[in-house]
Amino acid sequence: MHLKAKLLGLVAASGFLAGCGLLPGVGGQQVLGSFVDSQDGTYKWANVNTSKVRLALVGIGQGGLPTYDNQQEIKNINQFKTYVMELPTSASEAAYRVYAYCDANSNSRLDSGEDIADSGSKYLLYASSEGSKTYLFVGTIYVKKGWNGYDSSKAQDSTNPYQGESYPNYNLTLRANCQ
Repeated sequence: MHLKAKLLGLVAASGFLAGCGLLPGVGGQQVLGSFVDSQDGTYKWANVNTSKVRLALVGIGQGGLPTYDNQQEIKNINQFKTYVMELPTSASEAAYRVYAYCDANSNSRLDSGEDIADSGSKYLLYASSEGSKTYLFVGTIYVKKGWNGYDSSKAQDSTNPYQGESYPNYNLTLRANCQ
């Protein structure tokens, strides 16, 4: 009986973690990356006030600027040096980038001038159906329904864009301070 209670507790805890997107590969598609200092060494994540840093998935579509703010704080950038963000199950058709921002006014939303890092040439393209789509900042590209990973610094081929359970190496290179 004692073993049964332990197993039940383990299953419940695993379900809770999966529902929160804390178990990789469980609970939905995810984008993953590292926090990278600026190439010239001017900006370092070690000097950032991590209590103010948040992540946002920001897209630009034909109809405007759809934004998905992640309310999760980045607890200790210098210890973990990585992030995992669960993607929404559906979104507006658009090209999205991951941003780190300094929430200067503590409203848990990305406001103008608060972005301090982004995913560079890597985009997440959301498509409501399979086919050739035109995305702002990307151009016309063939995508499958749902989320598609795309690196604009590489040629389009059978692996770019691509679909997967996770979209790794969406690294955030710091380009401003957060005090």
